Amino acid sequence: MYLPIQPVRGISTDCFQDLIISTMIYLGLPYQLTFSESMGFNFVQHDRNDLIGKCIVNNKYTSLDLLRGFHGVLLSKSTLQSSEEVYDIILNELRQDMPVIIYLSSYWNLWGNPHAYQTIDSAHFCLVSGIDKDHLMCVDPTFGKEMKSLPFKNFFEGNNGVCFTFKRVEPEIKDTKDVFLRVINNVISNNNYLALYDLANAIESQENLRHEFEGFHDFWASDFFQGIDTLLFSRLYFRKAIEFLSQIIDDNPISAKMPQLISCCEQLSNGWEIVQKMIIRDYLDLELVRHNRSIRKMSNAIKKNAELEEQLVNELIEMKRLLV
Repeated sequence: MYLPIQPVRGISTDCFQDLIISTMIYLGLPYQLTFSESMGFNFVQHDRNDLIGKCIVNNKYTSLDLLRGFHGVLLSKSTLQSSEEVYDIILNELRQDMPVIIYLSSYWNLWGNPHAYQTIDSAHFCLVSGIDKDHLMCVDPTFGKEMKSLPFKNFFEGNNGVCFTFKRVEPEIKDTKDVFLRVINNVISNNNYLALYDLANAIESQENLRHEFEGFHDFWASDFFQGIDTLLFSRLYFRKAIEFLSQIIDDNPISAKMPQLISCCEQLSNGWEIVQKMIIRDYLDLELVRHNRSIRKMSNAIKKNAELEEQLVNELIEMKRLLV
């Protein structure tokens, strides 16, 4: 017995967010506003020798209240005494054709990072979509598109009593303009585009970025890569939120402004994807001359993105005038 949920891997999403996306698509519901409020950014450097990654302040935020209030799905967390209690919840939810997100330590995740299995105890989440005689059937887009089989022993040892359940509810936010205004205000108040110039200048002052990745178990886990990856995530999913709103909003003056706003968002998400690829190439490239060229190009690309961020904020301020 299992639910036909297709694993969907987002772009620069974390494992928890992938499970929300996969479940919402399974339920036939939109999810775009859930990731629309991560546009905040700051760069706080105390000393010239600070690692750049440690100075980047941002996060991949999940707006669960918008998932409930606008998209009509309540995601509830349960913190229980044991994995046995979580197992009972799984059985009950599957009978109602609903999956369950479970905490699963990487130490017990046999399909995850091979360097972590039976070695590193770190947090991970996967989605239980079925059960058979000896296993839980799981969806885990982080590690592939095929169904995963989790032996009961691994579940009972690797789960700490934490799980999340989904429930369809009546949306509370009926006015599309209200949620649009909320999203706009979030960007205007939290987007410090001037700090992006500080980030660009800090990068430009480096010969190479290899020291940013030292001491991490892999390149992707470094603070520096995660900071840039979060910039890409937030700009891309903000664009998706604006595209979604443009399809459902019914107001001629606002609708007329949406194509220009979407174009700016698209340029911005593409711009941060370019920076991310530059970092990957710089990390893989061993030649110092190429490093130096890459540093300059990366710094200039970030400055261009900063200009686009300022343009975006100005366009959102103009859009806000139409909404209030």
